[in-house]
Amino acid sequence: MSQPGFTPAASLPQVTTVPAPLSGDRPPARRTNVLAIVALCCALLGVVTCLPAPIGAVLGHVARRHARERGEHGAGMALAAIIVGWVGFALLVAVVATCVGLVFYSVKHPNEFHGGFHHGGFDDMIQLAN
Repeated sequence: MSQPGFTPAASLPQVTTVPAPLSGDRPPARRTNVLAIVALCCALLGVVTCLPAPIGAVLGHVARRHARERGEHGAGMALAAIIVGWVGFALLVAVVATCVGLVFYSVKHPNEFHGGFHHGGFDDMIQLAN
């Protein structure tokens, strides 16, 4: 005996659920090359401290090659590290060369720096005593 308004489960249409596609519709996300990030950090730190700039530039060359070969993001970051690193290194070399040149010039020409700021010292005390 059947109750009014009741239908047996066998007569209901079958409902099937379709799982959502996980990642089949879009390609997997490309990773950013970690070496490119490290290279840029070293190059930027090298501008401030002048020491790791060439390390950042060399790491940038390696990271750029890896990014191209592996299809990773970060080739632009690696290029920035190369540029900043070598420019920072060139500035360091220019500053050191200027300082060394000034030291050599001041040793060869000790009497050419008369101006402005006078410290006093032992020579002034001898002149005052005479």
